[in-house]
Amino acid sequence: MHTKRRSRQWVLFFISVKMYSWIVGIARYRKKPILSHTSDIETKRCLLAGAKYELPPQSKLLPTQSKEITKILKDYNGGDLAKFLISNVSGLALVTARQILLESGVSPTASHLKYEEIKSIINTLLEYCDIVNSPKYSPCALLNESVGGDFFVTKYIEFEGLQSTDSLNQAVVLCTVEKDKRERRQDKTKYLQKAFTAQRKKLLSKLEKDKNKLQECERTEEMKKMGDLILSNAWAIKKGDKIAKVIDYFDENSPTVEIFLDERLTPQQNSQAYYKKYAKLKRTYTAVTEQLDKLTQELEYLETIAPSLELCSTNDEIAELEDELAAIGALKKIRKEKRKTKPSQPIAYEIDEFVVLVGKNNLQNDKLTFKVANGGDLWIHTKDARGSHVIVFAEAREIPDVVTQIACEIAAFYSLGKKDGGSKIPCDYTPRRNLKSI
Repeated sequence: MHTKRRSRQWVLFFISVKMYSWIVGIARYRKKPILSHTSDIETKRCLLAGAKYELPPQSKLLPTQSKEITKILKDYNGGDLAKFLISNVSGLALVTARQILLESGVSPTASHLKYEEIKSIINTLLEYCDIVNSPKYSPCALLNESVGGDFFVTKYIEFEGLQSTDSLNQAVVLCTVEKDKRERRQDKTKYLQKAFTAQRKKLLSKLEKDKNKLQECERTEEMKKMGDLILSNAWAIKKGDKIAKVIDYFDENSPTVEIFLDERLTPQQNSQAYYKKYAKLKRTYTAVTEQLDKLTQELEYLETIAPSLELCSTNDEIAELEDELAAIGALKKIRKEKRKTKPSQPIAYEIDEFVVLVGKNNLQNDKLTFKVANGGDLWIHTKDARGSHVIVFAEAREIPDVVTQIACEIAAFYSLGKKDGGSKIPCDYTPRRNLKSI
């Protein structure tokens, strides 16, 4: 009975402690401030539902704030004026700022601005703010493989090859379609590009190793010379010597040289050891030289495939390129052998009633040059860059210089030379009859 009473007391005690902790916790919770999302916490823009919307504070001026922009332009004291504009005026791209300065007749590197120059900049800027109703409004698209597609509301001087469109929507569509084509082509040829890059890296690595071996082979004649010197001075060398000091009679000055020896061998055996090194290095030199020539040829051929990676787009062209990479060991062919119902075709142009064909890969290049073209047709290829073969079909006519020039421009476009940023890419051209298949 006494034990039950004590147990009941302990239970009541624990209940009392728990209730006390709970009450204290509530009291502490009530003392804490209740956090709420207001416009004063972590942002200067109110996000509360039902609150009046206000524009967030701007650090730059609007293009229409002519007075304020005039004031900051008066304070300009040199530097890059285009960058100065985009850092103070919102909504301007760097290319637009440079275009505005060009049309305003103001130098982008001026040390200060005159009143007339400031006025000209402001007027041009306001005209760009309402460019849709301006004579400058000329929707256009830039379709370029090296920089990608883009669209503009006016023709920027900085970009060449801008294609005019009837509307801005049409320019957007052209860029979108071009971007989609490029991305699809990249997706299709991604594994081919990966195989090409891996094979190129592999060949370059082998070339580097073989060049290092070739440098080691430069001591070939030195090994033979050491063997000869040891043998001719065998009378002065005895077994157990580590170094032999002998006169180098191969040198006109006859200096004394030191030759390292194997103390366990006789002079004749040391001489034979150097002769063996000589023979080994000589064999290595011959083998490495042949290997270097082979690797160089493989690398040169692989480089000719690079333009094809950019030109191929259809399944047939991808299959041909896949076969070509598989033939040189750059790719394990996974595709099952299937008979092609329609072989890929070269790119075709017509220039003043002359047909011009451009090969997209090495297979098409060889076929165009040695199977399709006749002896009197004109063969064109870039001089110092990998690229496509271009054939101008003469058909017993004399090819005008203007046709040859345009065909050379086509050859330059479909080459790797355009990636080097050069505006002038030299081309070689000759009648097809002057070419021979190797």
